[in-house]
Amino acid sequence: MQFADRQRYYNRCKPLEALAPNDDRNVEIDAICIDGERPRGAVWVDRIANHFLLADGPLCRFVTGLPGSGKSTDLLRLAEHLRQDHTCKLLPIIAKAEDLLDLDAPIDVPDLMLAVVQATEAEVSRVCGPAPSATGAMERLWKWLSSTDVELQKLEASVGVAKVVAELRRRDDLRARLRNNVSLRVRAFIAEVRERLTELEARARDSGFAGLLVIVDSLEKLRGISTNWLQVLDSAERTFVAQAEDLVLPVHVVYTVPLALIWRMRQDVDVMPMIKLYGRDAPRDGAMHGAGLEAALQIVRRRIPEDGLRQLFGDEWLMSVTRLIRLSGGYPRDLVHLLQMAVHAVQDAPLDERDVDRVCNEFSDQLQRMVLADDLPIVARVAAERAVRPQEGQLHTLDRLVRAQVILAYHNDRPWFDVHPAARELLATSDDARTP
Repeated sequence: MQFADRQRYYNRCKPLEALAPNDDRNVEIDAICIDGERPRGAVWVDRIANHFLLADGPLCRFVTGLPGSGKSTDLLRLAEHLRQDHTCKLLPIIAKAEDLLDLDAPIDVPDLMLAVVQATEAEVSRVCGPAPSATGAMERLWKWLSSTDVELQKLEASVGVAKVVAELRRRDDLRARLRNNVSLRVRAFIAEVRERLTELEARARDSGFAGLLVIVDSLEKLRGISTNWLQVLDSAERTFVAQAEDLVLPVHVVYTVPLALIWRMRQDVDVMPMIKLYGRDAPRDGAMHGAGLEAALQIVRRRIPEDGLRQLFGDEWLMSVTRLIRLSGGYPRDLVHLLQMAVHAVQDAPLDERDVDRVCNEFSDQLQRMVLADDLPIVARVAAERAVRPQEGQLHTLDRLVRAQVILAYHNDRPWFDVHPAARELLATSDDARTP
């Protein structure tokens, strides 16, 4: 393979790169249907959209999924779908949490609500024009918040209301001050937020929209750092479980949440599943699910065309690609990662079977390093039952395994889970993998 081709394909296979819906590498996975089956069990945009199309009042929904599972792309599709639907015609607000909040620090309702109001006002003003009054929604909310706090007033004076959220994202001392201020009058704060959003929705209605749809994306990336990740996860549980009622707004809203929270939340959570390569009760080494295999092959071909695959793997490229698909577990990000590793490994001649072995082994080693010896009984139980049933004291371990993509979510007629194929290799070689 020529160096220029290697370079082009290597950069078309960036596993961490989020694709826009109109990117030529993007595959509309749920549009694939073979023998009445779909790669993820349903058309997920329609599944979520129908809640809003059927509702006669504002809804609060939660969505989760692993990074790279297609969640953000599908949420953009959802936004466009509900914007164009003649029975709905909502004005979508995409609030990217990673741009508004510190995802490495504990989260709380006040900073989340401020981010929602700021993002909503910015988009309403962009689409519908400036506010009719001199004082905007965010400014009025901040004036109310800082009316009894001199330090918060100084913050506004120094950076301006438009940059308050950015400053809060940067400084944990200010977040602590804000939260303490709100703790003394929580109900009044929530009422004030809802009033500001009601005003913003009225502006959208005056411009011909039926209402607002606020999508707070990237909250599933709440991750903390090595010294505080349990604190961050516990703060997410307080916010989205214990304080869930405070997140209900007078407008439609979708919050993404960390996948680990699904074992803590009683609310409905739409889990964005992996591509299904086999059924829940089917043997893992048998024939692959037709729609799932086709979806995975399309992902591969959109990154590297068939002539490039022949240069990469030789004339029997399909055999090697199928092996990579199996090892990915139907996780799109891992499949793209494996392709990039293969492009990195190839030289002048196509990769042979031993070369592909080395790529697969290197990938497996990367994931297996995330599994501790004490994790093996839990991993074995998930692999055996294809389900997650946490036992006492296991939640934090499961949280870590999910964050490390060792446990993957799927969907047929109901949700189910399995262990990543690269991690299952550990169970075949370990005497410690006894189901607890």
